[in-house]
Amino acid sequence: MLNRQKLLEAEMVKLGLKRYRDENAAARKGKHEATTPPGIQFIRKSVAKVSRSIEDLIFKSSKGEPLNYSAQALEKLTELDPTVQAFLALKGCVNHLSTPVRLVKVAQEIGGFIEDEARFRYFQKTNPALFGTIVRDLSKRTTNYRKQKRVLVHSSMKADIEWGNWSTTIKVELGQLLIGLIAETTLIFEIKKYTSTKQERRTTFMLEATQKSLEWIDGKNSVCELLNPVKMPCIISPRMWTNIYDGGYYVYTKMHLIKTNDVAYKRQLESTNLSELLAAVNAVQETAWTINKEVFSVMDYLFTNQIHCNVIPEFEERTMPRPYPKEGTVDEQVEWKREATFMHGDNVRRKTKRIQFAQLMWMARKFKDEKRFYFPHTIDFRGRLYANTAFLNPQGEDSARGLLKFAEKKKLGDTGLAWLAIHGANCFGEDKVSLEDRYEWTIHNEKSIRQCGSDPKAWPWWMEADKPWQFLSFCIEWTKANNNPEFISSIPVTVDGSCNGLQHFAGMLRDGNGGKAVNLLPNDVPADIYDIVRQEVVKRIELDDSDGSDLWNNGKDVNRSMVKRPVMTTPYGSTLYGMREQIYEELKKQMDKGIKFKNMDKNNSLWPHCKYLAYHIYEGIRTTVSSAQEIMTWLQSIAKILAKENKCLYWTTPIGLLVKQKYMKSTVKQIRTVINGQAASLFSNSFDGDKLNKDRQSNGIAPNFVHSYDASHLMFTILGARRRHGIESFAVVHDSFGTHACDMEILSKVIRQEFVKIYSEDVLHNFKAEVQKMTDIELPPVPKYGELKIEEVMNSEFFFS
Repeated sequence: MLNRQKLLEAEMVKLGLKRYRDENAAARKGKHEATTPPGIQFIRKSVAKVSRSIEDLIFKSSKGEPLNYSAQALEKLTELDPTVQAFLALKGCVNHLSTPVRLVKVAQEIGGFIEDEARFRYFQKTNPALFGTIVRDLSKRTTNYRKQKRVLVHSSMKADIEWGNWSTTIKVELGQLLIGLIAETTLIFEIKKYTSTKQERRTTFMLEATQKSLEWIDGKNSVCELLNPVKMPCIISPRMWTNIYDGGYYVYTKMHLIKTNDVAYKRQLESTNLSELLAAVNAVQETAWTINKEVFSVMDYLFTNQIHCNVIPEFEERTMPRPYPKEGTVDEQVEWKREATFMHGDNVRRKTKRIQFAQLMWMARKFKDEKRFYFPHTIDFRGRLYANTAFLNPQGEDSARGLLKFAEKKKLGDTGLAWLAIHGANCFGEDKVSLEDRYEWTIHNEKSIRQCGSDPKAWPWWMEADKPWQFLSFCIEWTKANNNPEFISSIPVTVDGSCNGLQHFAGMLRDGNGGKAVNLLPNDVPADIYDIVRQEVVKRIELDDSDGSDLWNNGKDVNRSMVKRPVMTTPYGSTLYGMREQIYEELKKQMDKGIKFKNMDKNNSLWPHCKYLAYHIYEGIRTTVSSAQEIMTWLQSIAKILAKENKCLYWTTPIGLLVKQKYMKSTVKQIRTVINGQAASLFSNSFDGDKLNKDRQSNGIAPNFVHSYDASHLMFTILGARRRHGIESFAVVHDSFGTHACDMEILSKVIRQEFVKIYSEDVLHNFKAEVQKMTDIELPPVPKYGELKIEEVMNSEFFFS
């Protein structure tokens, strides 16, 4: 078996090599080599040099020095930041890295990029509100540069924002000037002169990569193509982690336990006692899995036959229902183009989903006859566990998780049948009621469940579930079980936390009100934090006597989905501005589905509505879960104090992991363009690498801190269940814990025990003491604790349910 495993890992590397080469070939064919690893590296290394050359040229021109360039080109050179122009010019050149191109062609292309950037920045400056709305909308619809440009040009003209188009001559002269600077300063390209041997003896100038740069590309590719294997499950138990370097695969050894490039941090971890953490990671990756062949058979049938249904990606490409209105008005033509852009974007999304689904099917087909296989796991710097395989893994989407079941089988026993029933109700979406009601829901729908389990192709009711593939897996299992406690079950039964980040914050600060809202305290039915906040928001809007309340029909149009993402992301550092974006996306999504809102038109700006609602949701969360806001503010104040002294943050998690939060300004500078290479991160040696990024330190501490604690809770739960109760199969995804149905009663108890054990300690004072000891800096006092009795979690039925 070890030899088979080694062959599998060799295949992983081979597949990664092919994928890398195919992607590079597609980039060369599509003339976007700036997106390849060599292209990105060339731009990163060169942008500062070219920028300085542009600055020097502008300075000489301002002093009246004689220069061998067009006066018009020199004038245009001053219209944009030199770094932005350097980036756009390099991108234009690098897109033609592997193939010689006529100088005039690439020069005109670069000149066009720069004119577009100048024009759209002028649009942004003249009408920022309209510009922001259009760009946000475009970012959701398409990444096609020409389409984005067309929409922005049309919108600016419609808004009467005048722009004097640059002539072709100016664009070519500006492009040639920048190409010349690139050739002189980077030695990546050279301009070659070719004279034809024909009678007319025409001269052509070509832009070509130098021989040295082509050799460098070959070397870079030979390294990169080996670094990204198509990672697959192991057919034997993965190599145990005994330290942060040695574990996972057997031949492919480039995978380390913790994903970090900080060498000094790794040295610190070498001398840290990670025995408990390593034991937890090993326990998870020693869980044996197999493919659920009944589910795979249904999935394969639907996908292979391209059956139209909602559980697999759509195969049909949308087409416009009417031809382009050549004889129509300008507005009719623009509307047709707008609809066509939406349609094209939708087709692209469908194609992406089809490709991803096909990859999942390929992997499942490859492993469907294996009696057992395993998923190597690693962690991030907070301690969060991740399965390291492509397409198919137990942390994947519903389709991937529905395909997997434990290789080990266990009898349902006294409690397993009830937990299996509860799991089925949860998968369908009946998870807002008591556990008894969930069980009763399954019994009430048993006839439909058995029909789906016996013949899922003929009985498609299972497709209506929130998690259809996991629900189908349940239907098949329930049908086989036939109310038999002796039935040997193998599907994972899972329970999820109630907005888990807020649960941890409420536990840290003993917040009674917040704890009740996220089910830390016993209740007859599950508390729904999202609906609690929604009700608070509606109340606030109803009491608001400003005109703003009309934007949301006096609160009547605020539904649960509008507040869900802002609430869910609050413990992970969501800002007021971020909430606006989340509401905008949700609002567009609902309106695209045909949901109507009073006083709103999707063709007009929705931004005022989003800003208004975001403020009230933000305040509603503060009222409902005050502990989260208090802890986040306190943690951020500590991060700011240390960042001011240029000191990074360290803390030790309950499981024993030393966490290091160190976001440096280092060598990263972001160059933001309007649409051509948005938010491109470019590395350059010219930037200071010794100072902390104060904003990132402040914004990152709350989510990183809470993630480090939910990771410890998960690991302690695994260890407690394994050591005290002999449970060996685990299905875990951060705040979702699962095992065999017969062991769920025990696992549920362990989940609560370990949470109580963590927060029986004074974690916030411990954190403060540890940071003060490491930094010798006086820190602000810990926020005032509430009256929550943490041991009450043991009696909370819906804490994880």
